[in-house]
Amino acid sequence: MKKLALFTFVLLCTSVDAKPSITQTQALQIFKAGQYTGKFNPKNLTSTSCEMLDNEKHCTVARIEFYKDINGDGKKEALIIDEAQTIYAYGNTGQAFTLLSQDKSGFREIASEIAIPKLLKTKGKNGYPDIELGGPGFCFSVLRYNGKIYQHHRFEYEGKACK
Repeated sequence: MKKLALFTFVLLCTSVDAKPSITQTQALQIFKAGQYTGKFNPKNLTSTSCEMLDNEKHCTVARIEFYKDINGDGKKEALIIDEAQTIYAYGNTGQAFTLLSQDKSGFREIASEIAIPKLLKTKGKNGYPDIELGGPGFCFSVLRYNGKIYQHHRFEYEGKACK
């Protein structure tokens, strides 16, 4: 029993902090494509931007949540999460995201919202998963890929339609 508990603890700890397998050069390309021009930290592959508001310094830290193929076409997508250090940047949600798709010339933005993204099992065009835009509340917008970008498709909560 102790071995099982220890195994579970180790498994949880290693999966929570898992970083995408990505080089510094790839990370810089992804941040540039997502228009994240803050100070790049090569150690933890983040981009930090700060500005002065009401005589206080407010910062956001962008990180690459994943760099993987999410639609089975053999090309990797990158999800950038931009977390606010204060409520000034993104309100109660506390973060924004940008989803980039690889194409012949590099990366292009296919979704960008102030929300907590959750990839769903339902799919849009070209096998791209629907994205639930999470945050405060109980009825969330779901985006669906139309072949070029993600657009609003429906509202749902815990897998059921809502208004």
